Amino acid sequence: MLGSVSTTPSREIQVFGPLAAHLARRLGDPPTTSANPGVIVTGSVGEMAELLRSGRVDLYIDSLLPVLRACTLSGARPFLRRWKNGANEYQGLIVVRAKDEMHALQDLRGRRIAFESSFSTSAYYLPKAALLGAGLRLREHPAGGAAVAGDEVGYFFTSNEDSGLPWLLRGKVDAVALSTDDLQRVTKGQADPRLQILWRSPSFVRHVVARRPDLAEERLAAIERVLLTMDQDEEGRHVLARFERTTRFERFQDGGERALDPIRELLAPILDELQK
Repeated sequence: MLGSVSTTPSREIQVFGPLAAHLARRLGDPPTTSANPGVIVTGSVGEMAELLRSGRVDLYIDSLLPVLRACTLSGARPFLRRWKNGANEYQGLIVVRAKDEMHALQDLRGRRIAFESSFSTSAYYLPKAALLGAGLRLREHPAGGAAVAGDEVGYFFTSNEDSGLPWLLRGKVDAVALSTDDLQRVTKGQADPRLQILWRSPSFVRHVVARRPDLAEERLAAIERVLLTMDQDEEGRHVLARFERTTRFERFQDGGERALDPIRELLAPILDELQK
């Protein structure tokens, strides 16, 4: 059973469904159906951690921070990395309007920033950690709500990766957090003179596959064989392309656990939050 965290479960099942069906065929499991699509979608990482701990979800595929949190809460372990949208790494960004002439994170005091969702690595966790690390106070404000206090940064969630930049350009927010992937997609890879990158994170792994803590080694090896060889035949490549333009799955060079170490340092300002 595959697991994902999203506020739009029907869409997420459509995204993950072909991969779940492919795994079932190659592993000799019962075929997936509309009643049992082989995918469970939860609304929070905490719920996903419980499903991993209880054995109802075998694999959880997500960006680095939700996976790190789910592993911390459940004992699950990262074991493969996913090339999503043709990339194995990406960065988190905070983008502002060029005309506002902001040059440092401290210039966001008294302003409002849009995050994508409360479980996004690049568009919430990393930018939030950077803002707190810069000594800024954050307070959640509803979109279009009261003015932000001068010593705070107000924030809210768009719940849509394509909404932030249009809102920024219309002046609805003063900054938006997003990934390098999203920026390139929305701007079609072209530089926009109206925008300025105020902050950029280090590069980090694009997506991670974590497995539940008590998954049998024989079963794990079979799953790993299927995922690692999907890019080597036509059916597998077709399924990968439907799975958000995934190029391939691959092992971590130094092991999954060590791959999480660099991100833990970046997230020091919010580690307590990740333990909850």
